[in-house]
Amino acid sequence: MFDFIKNLWPTKEFALHVSDERLQAVLLKEDKAGVAVEQMSELALEAGIVVNGDIKKGKILAEKVGELLAKAQPGAIKGKKVRLALPEQQVYERLFYLPRELKGEDFKTELDKLIKESLPIPFHEVKYDFHAYWLGNVQVVYVVAAQRLSLAKYYEVLKTFAGLNPTVFEPESLSLVRNLDVRLSNDQGVLLLDVGEKNVKWYALLDQCVFDTEVEETAKILGNIEGFGKEVQNTMHAFKRNTNREIKQLMIVGSALKAKELSEQLAPNLGLEVQMPKMKAGEIKWRTTAGAALATTKQDMSIKINLIRH
Repeated sequence: MFDFIKNLWPTKEFALHVSDERLQAVLLKEDKAGVAVEQMSELALEAGIVVNGDIKKGKILAEKVGELLAKAQPGAIKGKKVRLALPEQQVYERLFYLPRELKGEDFKTELDKLIKESLPIPFHEVKYDFHAYWLGNVQVVYVVAAQRLSLAKYYEVLKTFAGLNPTVFEPESLSLVRNLDVRLSNDQGVLLLDVGEKNVKWYALLDQCVFDTEVEETAKILGNIEGFGKEVQNTMHAFKRNTNREIKQLMIVGSALKAKELSEQLAPNLGLEVQMPKMKAGEIKWRTTAGAALATTKQDMSIKINLIRH
């Protein structure tokens, strides 16, 4: 009886982020003062459980998820609803421009064709979701795709092995962008660098939509700034060629010392305005996981992508 009464009220949804090295979980709460952390947890993963975002040992990963939730502070996370920030290595993101008048089956046929032509994997292995908006006389279509097998592995780990209720799978790039305390625009592009101790992830953004993503070792980049600058310039040229807009701003988040060093060495060669934006969930150092958790709040107005839904 008590279980029935308890189930009349929906449980809160927590955010989970999986990488090769660690798991992170964040549950937020809202009140009149705003958004704050209710519970959070982090757990290191042994090498080989997840490799390049691909699950290699599903049952062990599920056990680690259970440990992660049990050791949360100030108390265990007991809710079952979970939204996952998918590792960038398992996701493909694209921006397409379609005629404004294209609708229904014609829209889907053309979009399927563009996705098929742009991805390095067979289309029948792909699952995708998209967000579209009008810009003048065209539709800007932001597509997020992943291999069905990769998504199935994550769903099996969370649902079957860990006993959770997965509600949303979104790319970690979208989680991070949601956490930026800045106003983004569709008039010009932004190059966003997320600088970690081990890796640098960089994203070309048009408004909240991700045009391109790359991952490189931090030490390798800092050891060859000139080479990295050329890679970034290639991204900028591709961005302009495909969107007819220029990247004019460089945003850097992450490890303070490495971000400052990268900014000082890279920005002069690219001729970009540099900004180090604050995070909306500034009290949480886990930028991506916090961004995923922000989607559970009433104030969130960000783009919604869900690779479970489609």
